[in-house]
Amino acid sequence: MKKKILLIGPVPPPSGGVSVHVARLASKLNLSEDFECAVFNVGRLHFYDQKNQRRNLLFALFYFSSTKIVHLHISHPRKYFIAKIAKLLGKKIVYTQHNIRDYYTRATLILHKIADAAIIVSKIPNLVHDNKTKLIPAYIPADSVLPLNNRIIDQLSKFETKIVAISTHPKIGPVKIGGKDLYGFDLLLEAYLNFHRPGQLLVLVDSNGVMKSEYQEKVERINRKGLPVIYLTEEVDFTALLPFTSIYVRPTRSDGDSLAIREALNFGVGVLASDCVERPEGVVLFKDGDITSLAEKMDFLISQPIISPIIQHDFSQAVIDIYRSL
Repeated sequence: MKKKILLIGPVPPPSGGVSVHVARLASKLNLSEDFECAVFNVGRLHFYDQKNQRRNLLFALFYFSSTKIVHLHISHPRKYFIAKIAKLLGKKIVYTQHNIRDYYTRATLILHKIADAAIIVSKIPNLVHDNKTKLIPAYIPADSVLPLNNRIIDQLSKFETKIVAISTHPKIGPVKIGGKDLYGFDLLLEAYLNFHRPGQLLVLVDSNGVMKSEYQEKVERINRKGLPVIYLTEEVDFTALLPFTSIYVRPTRSDGDSLAIREALNFGVGVLASDCVERPEGVVLFKDGDITSLAEKMDFLISQPIISPIIQHDFSQAVIDIYRSL
C-alpha cells in the first residue's frame, strides 16, 4: 500500500517559487510506486487529491485522517498549529523553510522542535544544524510548459535582447523589506535608466498586478524616454518565457533558493542576482540594494557570449528519501 503524504502549501495559479515547487513535488510523488500525495492550499481552503482534482473539505478531512506524513510549505504562523494537531494524531511532520526572512520567528522555532524533519533550501546565517535539518535546494524540473499567448510573443519578437525580471507578490498585498519592494523592481527601473542599448527591452512580470499602481507612472515615464519597458500583469509560465530571454535579473532584497534562477541556468540564460543570499554556481552577483552595481553588472552580462546550459539537479529524490526514512 502506498504511503499517503499531505503537502500543505500554495499551488498555481499564480505561479511562484513555492507554489511551483509544491505542484512539481506532488506530481513526482504521484508518479512514484511508494507514495501518493494530496495538496491542501490552506490560504484558499482548496484541496487537491492525488489526481490533482479539486475536492471538498470533507474529503480533505478524510484524507488527513489517513495520511502518514504532513509536509508544510507555508510561512504563516498557523503552520505551528497545523503541525501540532497533526502530531497529536500521530502524523510525521516535515517542513520546508523557503526563505530566510522568518526562520527565527517564534512559530518556526517551535515548529522545528516538534517536526520529525526540516528542510532549508538555502544556507541560513548562524543556523546551528542538527540531525533533523537537511539542506535541499527547491529545484524540480518542469514536466510540462504552458505556452505564451501570441500577443506576448509578438511584443517580445520586436526586440533583439530582452531583460526579464519577475515578482510573485501575494494578492493580499506586496511584501516589503524595510518599506521597499522585496523583488527590487524599483532598483531595476532606476538601473535601467543608466543602462540601455538599441533593440533592448525590459520585461517586468507581476502576475498578480500587485505593484502595478506603484510602478505604472515610472514605467510610462521611462517609455516616453524611448527606453522600452513592458509590465505584464497576467499569469506567465516562466519556462515558456526563457526562449525569449537574454538575461534574467533577480534584484531581490531577501530570498531563498530561487526556482527561476535554476530554470534560467538550466536553459542557458545568463542570470544576474543580488548577493542577499548564497546563489547557485554560474550566477553573476551585484551588491544588494546598489543601483550602480546592478547597472554595471547588467552591462557586463549582456555583453557576454551566449552561455551553455548549467544543468540543474532534480532535488525531489532527496525529499523523497526523507519520507522513506520516517
